[in-house]
Amino acid sequence: MDTSSLDRLITDLTAIDGHAERARAATDLLHALAEVQQQIKEIRQDDVIELRKSRTLREVGEELGMTTARVDQIAKAKRRD
Repeated sequence: MDTSSLDRLITDLTAIDGHAERARAATDLLHALAEVQQQIKEIRQDDVIELRKSRTLREVGEELGMTTARVDQIAKAKRRD
């Protein structure tokens, strides 16, 4: 996965002059990232649910590099973070 866009965000953020302006921009970026993170979690959950239709928890876990308990949590949306 290409994370160069995220690296660019950090580069742009650190290039902002002024502590207050950079802190405000960081706060805005954190809020935007929280929204994107939720969308990513939903995409992952949808895919895990789809995989579970034809595979066991163990098989999905092995394929994704997760424990069976974690696969089950994601499928049931029990993640706490």
